[in-house]
Amino acid sequence: MIRATLILILMVLAACASDTDAPPSGDNTDNNAPTNNAPVGDGEDTDGDGLPDFLEDRNANGRYDEGTNETDFQNPDTDGDGLTDGEEDANTNGRTDPGESDPREADTDGDTIDDGTERQMGTDPTLADTDGDGLRDNQERTANTNPLVPDTDGDGVLDGDEDRNGDGVLDPGETDPNVTDTDGDGTPDGEENVALACASARRAPHTFHEDERGDWSLVLGQSFENYNLVTLPGGLGRVQAATFGSTDGRLHGLIVMRPASPNAQDAQTQSIDDANALGQNVGISRNLQTRLMTAWDGYPGAISQLELGGLGGAAASTVRDEALAALVGVEPDELMGLPAASGPALENAAVSISTVYRTPQRVVTILAVANAATLDSDEALALAWRDVTDGTAAGQIGDALTNGCDPLEPLVESAQVDLLWVVDSSLSMKDDQEAVANAADAFFGVIANTDLSFRMGVTSADNRQNLWTIDQTGFTNDPAAFRAAMLDPPGRDAEFGLSTGLNVINYASGNIWDPHQLFRPEASRVVVFFSDEDDFEIKTAAADDPLCDPNQTPPFADCPTMQDFIDGYLDNDITAFAITGDPPGGCQAMGGPGLSEEAGHGYIQTALATGGSFGSICAPSLQSTFEDIIQASYGVASAYQLSHAAISSTLKVVVGTQEVPRSRVNGFDYDPFNQTLLFYGQYRPELDDEVTASYLYFADLTPDPNGPEDPVVD
Repeated sequence: MIRATLILILMVLAACASDTDAPPSGDNTDNNAPTNNAPVGDGEDTDGDGLPDFLEDRNANGRYDEGTNETDFQNPDTDGDGLTDGEEDANTNGRTDPGESDPREADTDGDTIDDGTERQMGTDPTLADTDGDGLRDNQERTANTNPLVPDTDGDGVLDGDEDRNGDGVLDPGETDPNVTDTDGDGTPDGEENVALACASARRAPHTFHEDERGDWSLVLGQSFENYNLVTLPGGLGRVQAATFGSTDGRLHGLIVMRPASPNAQDAQTQSIDDANALGQNVGISRNLQTRLMTAWDGYPGAISQLELGGLGGAAASTVRDEALAALVGVEPDELMGLPAASGPALENAAVSISTVYRTPQRVVTILAVANAATLDSDEALALAWRDVTDGTAAGQIGDALTNGCDPLEPLVESAQVDLLWVVDSSLSMKDDQEAVANAADAFFGVIANTDLSFRMGVTSADNRQNLWTIDQTGFTNDPAAFRAAMLDPPGRDAEFGLSTGLNVINYASGNIWDPHQLFRPEASRVVVFFSDEDDFEIKTAAADDPLCDPNQTPPFADCPTMQDFIDGYLDNDITAFAITGDPPGGCQAMGGPGLSEEAGHGYIQTALATGGSFGSICAPSLQSTFEDIIQASYGVASAYQLSHAAISSTLKVVVGTQEVPRSRVNGFDYDPFNQTLLFYGQYRPELDDEVTASYLYFADLTPDPNGPEDPVVD
């Protein structure tokens, strides 16, 4: 009995000893754990680093738990960066406060230099770019610049603006941050063309907005404010929208991500559906202009501009909000969280819409509304209206906003454009021909304000009996000669414009003695179809082949006749434009006898497929259409092409040493379709002038067009 009792006592003692040696609940055996597991005493500093052990061993388990918020109470320099833990946590509160480096991270600021080395250098271990010059501290070591002085060589340019890619090498287009006058021409780098354009302090101000559900990154120019997410009714699926407005209240916009409308299969048909939705739900739609594009990230898109009439004095923001409701298919009073009505009272609104068709489930639309009565006379308003809807302002949420700086090759000769008008000369077109003829002086006046070498020729829509010639004057830059040719083009009044155009192009590309009848070898080639009817061969094909029905979705899908014409113009490097009746059903002429103008579907499709656009023949004035054609032709021909797709509102341009204002009258503009700069008036560069542009652009880091998972369960 006594022996059994002793055995029981020994077993209990053994069990107690086992409990004492076991690690606390939840801990695992650690081969690197200290052998002394005694509790840490208050105030004791085992490693002498200036931090009491209880601050370092937070859970008081007697060992360092790596990967937690602890530091090693038995190692004075936990992260091995050359600074004791107490030096890094200077106020000994156990937290990494502003201005303190992290005792658990050897490189707190991520500039690849250990915190201790930074202290020795005098740089701040909590700032990757101590002097704020745009170069990280490690890049300054590579470039041998002073990481404590923003402008090492004192030339007035930040080191980061000189070594723009931060590689420490003097690359083409860069200046040397260690040399005041890099090229030795006697002009300090700070007064050179590149520095004046690309210095960070000179970059255009902007605001940046991201939304995960909408999968957009949006850049707005300095004229915009009041970015505001809209609360949409349930049941729409993944739809997200935001509104914004200009600081002066004259321009109102929106961005919306939504599925494609039921009838839309591409950007073109989506833009048509959207224009129809606005005409049915907001105002009377007229004067539609459309141009297809490829967005900067490769997705198909379209830009449409139209006028909405009969608004009865509605505020500009109200028109914008009603447009949003129409685009997402709800009533305006179902939209919540909209800002109070503001902006001018509108009878007629100018509306610009950009559509990017990523997938059938992800269509991104940006829309801008302004007063149609003031848009033509207010250039700053018109530029902002176009910029936000030109396809450059938005990307996906993961895309990176990046600085661009392009020193451009000096101009060696003026850009050349030869433009051929293919004119329907039937009796019903007489008033339209007179309108163009009467605008000849204004047309050539706009051209004269550019640096283009521009000629125009005229033929009729049926020139078979004239052997496909151009008017006897040929290509001309004389307004009077062009006026006469427009009023009496060679040929008959039948409607064979597409085949006539191709035959005249072949004639003007051949071996004939008269240079005025020939396209110049270096000229960009442009064709304008001008008609109040559709092409006869296209109408015949539509009657015989359902694939050639212009009213199907998408128009002319797999129509061999249409595709043959398009291929013919593409093979001849033609950019085509169409001035004709509005699709789908034509339009009522606002001038002259008030005739009904037929939609020229074949001409429109050819224009869109070749990179051009169409404008309404029913517009009260064709002046803006003419200017758009000149602008687009100039964009195709301009030699000043940027290396990236610039966000238009962020562009800064310097010619020589002079900053150029943004203006189509006296300054520069940008063609996003061709990524080219265009110059006007006194700011047209002379031959050999240095031209540099700075801007922001998106770097495409999001290969999935559908973007992230929807964070909201609808």
